[in-house]
Amino acid sequence: MYKPFIDRLQRYVWPLSGVVFITALLVLAPVMASTPPTPRTPGRNAASVSAPTPGTSGWTQFSSAAFGYALRYPTAWNVRDNGATDNATMQLLTFRVPGAVADVARFQVSRRTYADTLDLVRHELNDRPLIPTTIGGRPAAIGTGPAYDGGIMHVAIIPTSHATLLFALHASDDSDPNVDAFNQLLATLEVSEGARVFLPLIRH
Repeated sequence: MYKPFIDRLQRYVWPLSGVVFITALLVLAPVMASTPPTPRTPGRNAASVSAPTPGTSGWTQFSSAAFGYALRYPTAWNVRDNGATDNATMQLLTFRVPGAVADVARFQVSRRTYADTLDLVRHELNDRPLIPTTIGGRPAAIGTGPAYDGGIMHVAIIPTSHATLLFALHASDDSDPNVDAFNQLLATLEVSEGARVFLPLIRH
C-alpha cells in the first residue's frame, strides 16, 4: 500500500537538536511528548470555508486555524486527525473510504521546507517530473508514480509561509473514482497567512 510513502518521507527528517529552534514552546509539546497524541475524529461541522467548489456540494468541511488551511472532502470518507506524528509532521490527517482496510489519502502539515519536500517526493516517484500548478491560489507541484502494490500514487505539494502541505492519494489506476475526488478536494483548499509561523527543519 502507499502508507510507506509518507512514512519514508518522515524518516528523512533530521532529529531536533540545537540547530533547530522553535519560536513557540507550545509547538514542542505535541512533537516531543513521550506518548503519541490520541487520534481525533473531527465532527461534521469542524470548519467553515467559502462557496463549494463545483461538484463538492454537500461535502464535509474541515479547517485548522492553527495551521491556516481549510478544505472539503467527500462525506462518505472518514477522516482521522492523528496530530503531530514526528519531528517534521505538525499534523497528519488520514482519509479512508467505508469498508477499506487502508487509508485512501493522507494530508501532512510539515515543517520540512518546500524545496526539500520536492526533492524527497521526486525520489519516491522514481525521479518522475513534478508539474508546476496552482493550488489554493498559490504556486504548487503535482506528480504521479507507481505504488508498491501496483497502484498509482498521486501527490500534491503546496508551500505556505508557515509550513509545507503534502497530499498523497493511493489509487488502483487512473480510472479509480477517488482520483476525481482527490482533484476536487485539492480545488477546495484555502490557505490563510494568519496562522502561527513555525520554523521548518533544516537539512544539514
